Amino acid sequence: MTVYDARDTGRPNRPVRSRKPAAETEELRENIAHTRDELGATVAALAQKADVKGRAKDKAAQLKGNVAGRARKAASHASTPVVRRGAAVAVAGAGTGAVAWWVRQRRAARKPTKWELALQMGRQMGGKATRKRR
Repeated sequence: MTVYDARDTGRPNRPVRSRKPAAETEELRENIAHTRDELGATVAALAQKADVKGRAKDKAAQLKGNVAGRARKAASHASTPVVRRGAAVAVAGAGTGAVAWWVRQRRAARKPTKWELALQMGRQMGGKATRKRR
């Protein structure tokens, strides 16, 4: 291999033979090949990053998959809690109705207080106030 070296002769452009051993040359070639591979990967990554349309399509496909997965998950979880909530509401409503019926029965069975008698009389008189104002 011929290398131009101005330091050895003092004259530029004079061919000088390389004094490097073959192992060192092979190491340099491997280093150059490795650097070329890295550079190729970097250029491919930059090209992909610059491809806005392709990135948008990839992102849309990813979001579509996420939404579909979430919809399936929500559909599978929706049936059980709704039935449980519906049963809980039905039990609470029945309990409230039972308490209301019990209170009404107790009030109907006991003797009315003076205040309740006065209200009943007022209702019988047509709802007019019976108390005189001063």
